[in-house]
Amino acid sequence: MLETLPVVVGLLAGLGLAEAPEPRYRVEVEIHQGPEQAGGASVLSCPTLALLAGQPGHVSVGQEVPLWGAKPHLIGTHLDAAVRPGKDGLTLWVKMEHSEVGLDADLLPQVSTVQLEAERAIRPGQRLVIKPAEVGRKDLWAEIRVEPVTE
Repeated sequence: MLETLPVVVGLLAGLGLAEAPEPRYRVEVEIHQGPEQAGGASVLSCPTLALLAGQPGHVSVGQEVPLWGAKPHLIGTHLDAAVRPGKDGLTLWVKMEHSEVGLDADLLPQVSTVQLEAERAIRPGQRLVIKPAEVGRKDLWAEIRVEPVTE
């Protein structure tokens, strides 16, 4: 009985009665801040996301901090990503943000935020580097690998 199950599912899919599952992807991201340094000193975070094709995902590492009684700010690292079909294969969209609290000239707490947003064509299994043309001390950049999930 179990041996015939794949054949039945294949027939139903061929007739349009069973839908093929949505493609799934494992997105491994290594978020850096500033120029690359020996020993990984520039690495802020290494999140991994499991995404369905076309469905966005996000991960945040940090905490909500209320400053001056205003709306709380996320202090830490935030990543949004999506993988979807494109003209030349798969397209990856990412938005990264890193916030930290520092002091201004009057020694009052000040939130400093840097962002990077990009959309690129990707090939599964190949490493992709997204970075500004020149990487300053506070600039974000990332190394990303997207793998299809077959399980």
